[in-house]
Amino acid sequence: MKGASQVDIEASLPVAADASTAVAMSAPERACCAATGRWLAAGGRSAGGLALLAALWAVALLLSRQPWPGLALAALLLVPLERLLALRTAFDAGLFADLAAGRSTLAALDHSLAELRLRVAGSVPRPLSERVLGARRLVLRHAAVAVLQFACVLAQTAFLVRGGGT
Repeated sequence: MKGASQVDIEASLPVAADASTAVAMSAPERACCAATGRWLAAGGRSAGGLALLAALWAVALLLSRQPWPGLALAALLLVPLERLLALRTAFDAGLFADLAAGRSTLAALDHSLAELRLRVAGSVPRPLSERVLGARRLVLRHAAVAVLQFACVLAQTAFLVRGGGT
C-alpha cells in the first residue's frame, strides 16, 4: 500500500522535460527497465541484509572485548559506504521502475537529475544500454562491499575461535 507522500511524489513526476524531445520507450525498452529495476531492488535487499548481519555480528565481536578487534572494526567502518551504495541502489531502482511504467522518459529523467544537481546539466545523454550496465555495476559494488564486511567478521570470528583473541 502506498503512503500519501509517495502518491503525491508520483503524481508530481514530470512526464517529459520537453514534449518536443521526449521519445516514447518501446515495449522491449520498458521491459528492460522493469527487469533492471527489479534487479536493483533485489540486489539492494540482499546486499543490505548481508551487510546488516555483518554489522550486528561485528558489534557483538567488539562487545566481547577481544584484544585485537581490527577486522570487526573494519566491518563497521565499511557501514557508511555500504549505506551510500544502498541509497544509490534504491534510488536507481525507483528511477528504472518509473521508466518502465511510462511515468518518465530518459529526457525527463536527465532533466530532473540535473535539477537535483545529481547530473551535470546539458551533458550528453546516455543511451539506455549504458544506464543498464551502470546499474549492474552498482549492484555488484554494493554486493562486494557487503561480502567484504561479512568476510571481515568471519575472519575475526575464526581468529577468535582459533585462540587468537585470548
